[in-house]
Amino acid sequence: MEMLPSGTRLAAATFPLTLENLHVSFAAPQWHGRRIEIWTFDGPTRRRAAEARLRAAGIAATIRSAYKPLLHHFLEESDPAGWREILIRAPEGGEAAPGRFRIETYPLADLAGAGKVRFEEGGSIRPDGMAEYALELVDHAGKVTHRTVLAPNRLRTNPFGARLLCPTGWVRAHEGDKLVLDEPLETDLEAAVSQALAVLEKGPWREQEPYFDRLNIRIAAPFEDQPLAFGHECVSMAEAVHEDLYFGALEIFAHRRGLKPGDRTIRPGQIVPDIRPGEGAVTLEIEAQGDPLLAQDRGVNPVQPALDTAERWLAPEEIAGTLAALPGTAFACTSQRGRAVMAKHVAGKGPSFIISAGQHANETSGPVGALRAARRLAGQGRDFVISPLENPDGYALLRESVTIHPHHMHHAARYTASGGDLEYMARGYENEIRHEALRRTGAMLHLSLHGYPAHEWTRPFAGYLPRGFESWCLPRGFFLILRHAPGMRAAGEAILDQVVEALSGFDALMALNARQLAAFARYGLTADFELRAGIPVMINERTDQLFPLTLITEAPDETVTGDLFRLLHEAHMRAVLAAADALTGLDLQA
Repeated sequence: MEMLPSGTRLAAATFPLTLENLHVSFAAPQWHGRRIEIWTFDGPTRRRAAEARLRAAGIAATIRSAYKPLLHHFLEESDPAGWREILIRAPEGGEAAPGRFRIETYPLADLAGAGKVRFEEGGSIRPDGMAEYALELVDHAGKVTHRTVLAPNRLRTNPFGARLLCPTGWVRAHEGDKLVLDEPLETDLEAAVSQALAVLEKGPWREQEPYFDRLNIRIAAPFEDQPLAFGHECVSMAEAVHEDLYFGALEIFAHRRGLKPGDRTIRPGQIVPDIRPGEGAVTLEIEAQGDPLLAQDRGVNPVQPALDTAERWLAPEEIAGTLAALPGTAFACTSQRGRAVMAKHVAGKGPSFIISAGQHANETSGPVGALRAARRLAGQGRDFVISPLENPDGYALLRESVTIHPHHMHHAARYTASGGDLEYMARGYENEIRHEALRRTGAMLHLSLHGYPAHEWTRPFAGYLPRGFESWCLPRGFFLILRHAPGMRAAGEAILDQVVEALSGFDALMALNARQLAAFARYGLTADFELRAGIPVMINERTDQLFPLTLITEAPDETVTGDLFRLLHEAHMRAVLAAADALTGLDLQA
């Protein structure tokens, strides 16, 4: 059986808009005079308009957000400025991930004001999935008000059989003090995502990977992004649907292969959630495609941008132009789609090391930091290899995606065109660049520049928290990961400590870290790192590395621009320069 041919359509479906049908559902005389409560995943503009239509039909209804309901309660129904203190007892237990309902309030505690919000144990989850936040509110005169805020959920099961408590639509009706209707409501978006994943589970896949070149999963809906006045936060169901579809598809294909959850050896092909704002009914299309950007990547004229003040991700021709201007010997390998993976060996005084970026192509500040550091190091006569864009196929998808949603995370661009993580790939295609770098230098240190989400990362239809990445759900500043071979920890820590010292003197970075780490702690997240001079640090021993020492920088950069982008590529550069200086004092190649 051949790989799924380009142009093969697996699904085309339409889902009526939940809010457009409400006045029909409640048009019967029996609903007049009753109080209706509805939860959907629509933005506030569309929910208010639907309430007005129902009022015109003689129906009193309140339509709330099923996504982050407690946050929306304070955004829409109870201004935090009206309260001196806000005590939140968040639900816990059952199939809910630990701490999930507290994290789901983010960034309420930051929007409300310093010290105003406190969390305690409490709240409840009913057997039908409805969760309840218990609030104790103290106004500025000292009066205490007790309130319950509902968070509707239903149980779902993922491909591995795990039971997940997931946000869902809901409808309630009251006749006086009597509750006459109280049940889940499958909304348009839930139905579209559910059908998309069901199609993938039953798809016409051959036995061996990859199953397709590129699989486009397009959902168009009247999405409404809602920026929040804290950091880079934005309530975005469009982004959440992208995350659910992308990682949900990976789970389906991993389970099909008999892999464990989170196994990164999977290679299904490039999965592309194409989530677009639209009018009218929600639509779903799933189609196998080729790579639409390959032709325009060929024959570009290299240019040299102003790297030090760069405020956005670099175009391929800017990366190529800057790399070409460095002294040394150029070499390359070829990506799965035929794009060049470019590198340069700058010969000089040792010991040698490797600088790479763009392994995960939606992590955009690393290539700038790598190139800036390389220019400085070349001027110092150091011996190193730089590979500033290891995943050009993923980068092509990023450039396509940001034309629609410039500040989303775009995790579909994270992996290569094979659908796999470069770090866990066998030799061939993009991975050859590291092997060739090792052959040319014998380097024992790899400086790998990375990024992660600059704002909250959620998967609402899979239990809210990103499964397998729960501790990455909120930004925690610029941090470092040291991976060392057995017996190499002391050498690695000597390099790590010098990098921490250099970064701790970068005042703007330390201010960012302080803000993000404080927010990270406020929502009860358990630190899986140690803190050194305000820099989170993670250290682990690995026996599967190509290089005995790998120092990874992690910047909250998916996908930022402007001042924060400049700050983050400056931090990458400073980390590389400090690591290179520290390496000079270590005789690792002896």
